[in-house]
Amino acid sequence: MLVVLTLLGRRRFPFAAPASLWLLAAALSFLDGRVVVFVASVYIAALAASLLLGNLRDPFQARLGLAISVASALVVAYNDPRHTAGEFVFIPVLFAVAWLPGFALRERAS
Repeated sequence: MLVVLTLLGRRRFPFAAPASLWLLAAALSFLDGRVVVFVASVYIAALAASLLLGNLRDPFQARLGLAISVASALVVAYNDPRHTAGEFVFIPVLFAVAWLPGFALRERAS
């Protein structure tokens, strides 16, 4: 899927590549809420994008990446026609937890 291919630019665009994955996923979920949630590769790539956003050297960009990933996860969960109330809590927390190791590794490497 096109959304996953955005991660290929992470070396040249360390913030824009993972952030664009989230923004594209949120935009595609407005077109069809089932497209993004059914593909397992998008789920794994979104976890990787959250980790990469947490691992950014600039702490402002890392925190902005957390906000983008959590907000986009909320949008994707809301646009899923089969969403439940628990998904509004579980899904953003899951991607925030995926962001934490990246942030911790960045702090450790500095």
